[in-house]
Amino acid sequence: MGGNDGAFYALDLNSGKCIWQFNEINGYIETRPLLTKDKVVFGAWDGYLYALKKRDGRPVWKWRGPAENALFSPAACWPVAVKNQLFVVAPDRFLTAIDLATGLTLWRSNRYKVRETIGADGHFVFAKCMRDTVFSLRPSEKAPRYNWVKNMDFGYDIANSMIQVKGQTAFFGTKNGLVVAFNIHDGKVIWKHKTGNSFIPTALPLSSSSLIVSSMDGFVVRLKYSNH
Repeated sequence: MGGNDGAFYALDLNSGKCIWQFNEINGYIETRPLLTKDKVVFGAWDGYLYALKKRDGRPVWKWRGPAENALFSPAACWPVAVKNQLFVVAPDRFLTAIDLATGLTLWRSNRYKVRETIGADGHFVFAKCMRDTVFSLRPSEKAPRYNWVKNMDFGYDIANSMIQVKGQTAFFGTKNGLVVAFNIHDGKVIWKHKTGNSFIPTALPLSSSSLIVSSMDGFVVRLKYSNH
């Protein structure tokens, strides 16, 4: 886990004892780190994405996009990995594919105006854009390869509510209290549910028919749903 003290920590789950500590961060950390293979990967509000060894916290690489403004940091999104590639979206409105082993940029694209919402199911990557659109793509070393691009009619949205996948269904929330469920194979919207008018953080799928969502107006809601 990371915080606002310039450090990232690995703790023993049973005792709470610090196993290792990495102290070379110049901005606070709000993202959920990605655990993949032998690495832990996370962004911070200093402009950088970091990859550390899970075992001892040694740095493997750190990545930064071309924008020098820290407000464009890949810090709010939860990075995702598919095969040997890492994907992040940031406030600079670019989707970036990074080589997981080396930290080198494979490609960057702003064809669709992404912001800070992304997800993956182990095969494909899903990203929400700033107005109505969600797309799916498959890993590629040279350029984005889109499976589908869909208008889901959720309006203008900049909420960093990650796309969560459960089975064949994916979910995300919006800044206006809307929860959207769609089929991961074709992008068809399965259902929408309005919880209120406040920001919906990342949802938590409990099963193939149950979902927990919270909102900035103080509510926690359990939704039951069908995939049809």
